[in-house]
Amino acid sequence: MAIAISWDVWRGVSAGVAVALVVILLARYVLENHLRKPVRRAFDWATVPLLVLFVLYIVSDFLHARP
Repeated sequence: MAIAISWDVWRGVSAGVAVALVVILLARYVLENHLRKPVRRAFDWATVPLLVLFVLYIVSDFLHARP
């Protein structure tokens, strides 16, 4: 039971990460000409941990689905 709940929480967190990643990348793309260099760098650094979490979710989902 606890494993199923933790798996649901992990899926919810990774869905939130995916949405945040899309929003940050879209905002950076749309506002690229208007952003100063430090803000662009902050957008770049913000995407790194989100991308790592998203890739971890994909790998864990693949490993979880294997018999």
